[in-house]
Amino acid sequence: MSDVVDARERRPPVGLAAPRPDAHLIDLISTDAVVDLTRRGDRSTPPVPTTEEVDHAVAIAIAGHTARDGLAERWLTAAERTAADALGPRARAGRVGGRIAAKQAIASHLISRGFADLAPERVQITNDGYGAPVVAVRSARIATRHLRISIAHAGAVAVALASTSRRATGIGIDVEPVEARSPRFEALTLAVEERRLVPAAGDDRDTWLTRLWAAKEAAAKATGLGLRGRPKDFVVTGTAGTRLRIAGRWIATERVELAGTIHIVASTEDHRTECSWHRS
Repeated sequence: MSDVVDARERRPPVGLAAPRPDAHLIDLISTDAVVDLTRRGDRSTPPVPTTEEVDHAVAIAIAGHTARDGLAERWLTAAERTAADALGPRARAGRVGGRIAAKQAIASHLISRGFADLAPERVQITNDGYGAPVVAVRSARIATRHLRISIAHAGAVAVALASTSRRATGIGIDVEPVEARSPRFEALTLAVEERRLVPAAGDDRDTWLTRLWAAKEAAAKATGLGLRGRPKDFVVTGTAGTRLRIAGRWIATERVELAGTIHIVASTEDHRTECSWHRS
C-alpha cells in the first residue's frame, strides 16, 4: 500500500474532479426520475478504450415511490428485486437507488475499457458476509473478474464507484447530507487530534464535520468491513484542501448539491476518477 501512496504523491492529485469535456458517461435510462445524470459525448461514436487507471463515480437522485418501483423493474434483476422487497420502505429505497447508481457506474467504467453497451439485467449485485457489494456480469465473469464497486445512499440520493484496478487496496464511496452536527456527534466520531484539524477553506462547522464523517465512511468501506461502530479507528492524519488522509491513503471529498440538498461525496483516491452528477 505504501508503494501506491508514494507513487500517487509524486504527481498532482486529481481525485473527484469534474469530468473532462470529452468524457463518455453513458445514460442508460430516459426518465425524469433520475434527475442528475448527464450524458456526455456522442453515443454514435464509441469511446476509445484506455489502459489508464480511471475509476468511475455516479450519483443519482430518485424521487417518489412510484418512480422507484418503475425503475426497479427496469434496472434490477428478479433476485435483486426480491431482496429489495424484503426490506422496509426506507431501506428498500436506498437499495434500489444504490443498485441503479452502481449499474450506471459499472456501465460507464466498462465502456471506457472497451465493452459494448451493457444491459442492466446482465449485472447481478449481491453482498458478501460483511455487507460489502459483490458484482457479477453474466457472460463476462472472466473479463470482469477484477471489477469492484462501492455503494452508498442517503435519503433520495445514491452514489456508487466502480473500478477494475488490480491494486491491493479496496475502494470506497460515501454520501452524507450537510446538516447540523451536535457536540455529542463530534465527541463520538472524532479523535482528540482530529478536533484540532483546520477545516477546509469555506467550510462551516457542520460542513467540516460532515466532510470528516463521509471520509471515514469511505475509508472504512474500502477495507470491506465498514466502520463497525468504531469511527475513531479511522483517524484523519492529514489534510490537503478537501483531501483527507486516513489509514495511509487519500480520500477525496467534494461538496455538491443533489436533490436540492448540499451533500458531501467522499471517495478513496488512488487514480483519476471521472464523475457524473449534477451541480446546481
